[in-house]
Amino acid sequence: MRLGLESELGKVRPWPESLKTESEKELRKEADSLVKIIAAGDSALAARRSAAAQRADHRVREIVRLIDDVNAARLSVYGKPPANPMGAEAAADG
Repeated sequence: MRLGLESELGKVRPWPESLKTESEKELRKEADSLVKIIAAGDSALAARRSAAAQRADHRVREIVRLIDDVNAARLSVYGKPPANPMGAEAAADG
C-alpha cells in the first residue's frame, strides 16, 4: 500500500493562495475550506510520524528485551549462547 498523503499535500499546499486570487467568487470561497483540509492532512501526517516513533520505541524497549530474555533462558538450559544466524563469518567480524 502506497501512502501518498504527504506528496499530495505538497502539491496542493499552494492552491489556497491561488484560489484567493480567482475572479470567480465561488472559487475564492473554497480557499478557506481547502486550508482546513490541508491542516487536517498535516495533522494526520504528524500522527503517523508519532505512531512510527512510538513503534520504534516499543521495538527497542520491549522486543529487544524479550529477545535478551529468551537468549538468557537458552543459555541457562543449553549452557551456550544461541548460534549466530549470520554464520561464523559474521561473528568473527564483530
